Amino acid sequence: MRWFKACGSEGGGRAGSRMAVPGLHIRKFYTSPAGKNFRMTIYVMLGNLKSAAFEKFNSIVDRDVKAKKVVESLGGKMISLYYTFGRYDFVVIIDMPSKENMVKFLSIIAKFGTVRTQTLETIPADMFYKIAKEV
Repeated sequence: MRWFKACGSEGGGRAGSRMAVPGLHIRKFYTSPAGKNFRMTIYVMLGNLKSAAFEKFNSIVDRDVKAKKVVESLGGKMISLYYTFGRYDFVVIIDMPSKENMVKFLSIIAKFGTVRTQTLETIPADMFYKIAKEV
């Protein structure tokens, strides 16, 4: 995939507009095989490990690697994975080309019965700023 700077930015990955927040990562555009620019959607997946996950705790690394491969097979990218303390056991940040592909991914991992998830769809900050400015 070829990368483009977001919002016509000049260097450093920050948008060149007044709406840029210093140090804020601005998402870039991808070029599809058809030559069109698009932005994949970032999803935040909050999850809990079920008891079945702990029965196979030695295979947790393998399961995470398999999940990453499934995301990639659907055209996405697993940006980061963190195990957490508190209400959720893990947080995954995923860049996925479509809602349909995200649903496919969630359906695939649900088959294993080892995790329960809650998934949040995000919008880029620059899009939010633009919409807020119009209101």
